[in-house]
Amino acid sequence: MGEGRKEEVVKISTNALAAQIYAIREEEPETMPAEVSNIVNQFPDVFSEPKGLPPPSTHDHHIPLKEGAQPFKIEPYMSYCVENKGGENGLRNDGEWYHPSNSKQ
Repeated sequence: MGEGRKEEVVKISTNALAAQIYAIREEEPETMPAEVSNIVNQFPDVFSEPKGLPPPSTHDHHIPLKEGAQPFKIEPYMSYCVENKGGENGLRNDGEWYHPSNSKQ
C-alpha cells in the first residue's frame, strides 16, 4: 500500500475559471486480520493483481457504427442566449454573471 491517496478539490471562482488542486499524502499501511490473511495466502491466483485485459468473451461490449457515419458537429457546451449578449459570455465587468430581470415595472 505504499501509494499515496489522491484528493481532488475543484474551485469555481466568480470569473467562471476552474482550478484543480491535488494533494498526495502517504497513508499508514492497513493491518489485515489473521483470518483474512490466511485466505488471501491460500488462494493467491484469486487475489493477485490483474496483469492485463481479461480474455475475450462471447458477450464483449461494442457499439455498432454505421458505415461512413460522421461525428456530430455540435458545440460541446451550448449556452443560453442571455449569456451570449454583450460582455464575455454574460459576464459583467466585475466578473459576476448578469441575469435579466423578471420584474414588471
